[in-house]
Amino acid sequence: MGVLISVIAYFVIAESNPENRKNVKLDIAGAITITISLLAIVYSISDGEWKSARVIACLIIGILLFGVFVWIEKKVESPMLPLYIFRTRMFTAMLIVGALYQTWYLVYNLYCTLIFQEIMGYSALQTAFAFFPLAFPGLVLNPMAGYLIPKVGAKPLLVIGTGCMAVSATLFALTPQDMGYWPMPFPSMCIGEVGIALTYTSAMVAALTMAKSGEHGLNSAVFSVAMQAGSGVGLAITNAISDAVIAKTDSPFTGYRVGLWIGVGVTALCVIITLIFVPSKATLEKKKLARAMLAESAQPGIDEKVDISEVEQGGTRFEGLNSDDGGQKPGLVDQPIILMPAIAPVAVSAKQESKEY
Repeated sequence: MGVLISVIAYFVIAESNPENRKNVKLDIAGAITITISLLAIVYSISDGEWKSARVIACLIIGILLFGVFVWIEKKVESPMLPLYIFRTRMFTAMLIVGALYQTWYLVYNLYCTLIFQEIMGYSALQTAFAFFPLAFPGLVLNPMAGYLIPKVGAKPLLVIGTGCMAVSATLFALTPQDMGYWPMPFPSMCIGEVGIALTYTSAMVAALTMAKSGEHGLNSAVFSVAMQAGSGVGLAITNAISDAVIAKTDSPFTGYRVGLWIGVGVTALCVIITLIFVPSKATLEKKKLARAMLAESAQPGIDEKVDISEVEQGGTRFEGLNSDDGGQKPGLVDQPIILMPAIAPVAVSAKQESKEY
């Protein structure tokens, strides 16, 4: 499959502009330090022997290398991870949601598989059929999420999606040891697939919503890395806790259920992060408009500050711009813009709000 995709990509994907790559250098030092750092941190967490000198040394090395990586990214001419992208609160929040989402996905699949096979006695083939509700419905649900986002925004879909994931893990964690597949595991799988489809699509869109022109690829790549790296750390922590519970209680089923409860916790945290840091659809539209006005006012011949000269009921009309000679500059003044009532404060503080969101 990988070879097939590589061949298709070679003929289908257009080459990037050579001018954009002319002065770009590979950030080899950054790539090496962050790779070793994450490997050391994940290994030290997942090893389980937290009191051993080897594990402690790996953890310290991983943390120190992560600090070195941040220092390198601040100094190099072409960093692999420009740190300024984290100034956007919603993007940073979606990185956390993406990591927690992927953590839930791995944890849920792992512990459901262990319960099916080791507790309920399913074969490998029976387990595969049991996961059927978690697979194919996504072919319909993912496009549906993409259709709904422009209409209602990403925030409500994220809340519903992560909420469904929490309910799904709760149902499976509450399943008694001697219960069959249909009463609780089956609805858990169905609800979980709804949550997966809504959450992944909505989180990706929310992460890219306020990206600057030409940086959507960068933000998308960072989002994907956050999902994979974050989930690796999250799964390692969950496994360590689950193994400790099994060792203490001598009950694998109890340890597996603890892993599922951790899945409930991370998705509940996703709901809280979404409610706090993801603006509504209307608010995002105002932020985008403020950014567009800021970009236009920064054009040659136009001052950066926009003068709101008239506020009308039912809408805010921008009639003029500040200029050195007291006159009006072309651009926004040729076609007065009728905006929503609450846009005036947004336009005045466009710089600040663009950074916040």
